[in-house]
Amino acid sequence: MKKNWLTLPVRSRVNNAYARHSSYLLKRSGWNIGNLVFRKGLESIIRDIDSYSLSTWEDLTRIAFDESSMTVISCANWLGTSDADEISNRRRADLLDGVKGRCVAVGLGIQALHGERIDMGPETVRFANVLSSKCPILSVRDEITLKALSQIGINNAIVTGCPSNFINLDLSRSSFSSGRDRIRGRAAARIQDLRLMISEVSLTASRSSDVLRKIMRILADSNGSSYVLQTPALIPFLYGECDSVHPRYLEALADTSLILSRSRVFSGVDDWLFAAKFSDLSFGMRIHGTMVPLQAGVPSVLLAHDQRTAGLARSMYIPHFSIDEFLEETIESMAGLMAARFFDELDQYLLMREKLAGRFLQVLEVCGFQPRIQFERLGRPSV
Repeated sequence: MKKNWLTLPVRSRVNNAYARHSSYLLKRSGWNIGNLVFRKGLESIIRDIDSYSLSTWEDLTRIAFDESSMTVISCANWLGTSDADEISNRRRADLLDGVKGRCVAVGLGIQALHGERIDMGPETVRFANVLSSKCPILSVRDEITLKALSQIGINNAIVTGCPSNFINLDLSRSSFSSGRDRIRGRAAARIQDLRLMISEVSLTASRSSDVLRKIMRILADSNGSSYVLQTPALIPFLYGECDSVHPRYLEALADTSLILSRSRVFSGVDDWLFAAKFSDLSFGMRIHGTMVPLQAGVPSVLLAHDQRTAGLARSMYIPHFSIDEFLEETIESMAGLMAARFFDELDQYLLMREKLAGRFLQVLEVCGFQPRIQFERLGRPSV
């Protein structure tokens, strides 16, 4: 039996990143280190996933599939509307056509800005149909993706959220008690007096320059806080491979010393989780940059900036602010507001997490794959 995991060339860490150039880390993580977090979640969901051979899209041309083959497909925001999406999805559809046996596709998503019309091109539609034909049921990230698929006649999908939601299968309300106590103990303090883990700004988002300037003001007056990088915007600079930073950062900063002193990059999710554990509060524009501290038991709030992040936040009941809300509030009131939003919505998040685990179990069972026993207990509490 051939067991393949169609994914990046790595699981949830990039080994020996310290000895390589930044391009090695970025290429192997799919040009966004947050992709490793998605894969860490799958390791918690699918039984014996370590026995699956890692395969990239190009590897599909060299694999001899048969009806006994089993293929796990780590999806991404492949349902985009750009010319580049059309080119990529034409290739994906051609390659996926040759896959035989059982398939499970996890976490398919739409990529679109707020207010952008979701009008997929013919190659993206063709790819979605090929993927749908390979899996009895599709796991999609949010209601927006579910609706977009339904509009092109694909009706075998179910909303599951993101696998990163299940990295820590022991997560409970008590997991956040120490974080709550630390924040309450500093109730009169400003947000700068907390140890913050702030995820990288998405520079393509609307009003991202305003968000960046506000975050940099917070960081400049905050000891012990970190700004976690995921994309190529700053990582080569942090590696010391270039002297310049992205122009948006130059607009927000008087000099680059703040970026050098506060930025962090992780080559593996376990190290990222461990570092997050020592934070009091986390926020930022990256969904996986939010999920890591959340899974480590740290109060975390997402700044939802497009249809994808907002859709995921709603699907998983992740406490979140809109960009307008974040920008309208004063820095002095931010800590109390974020903590209140998080703890007011925590029970709803945990209840939805159990419901989404049950949906993931349905996807695995219908597609003929086995869940991890601990994950099955979460999704089926009576087991």
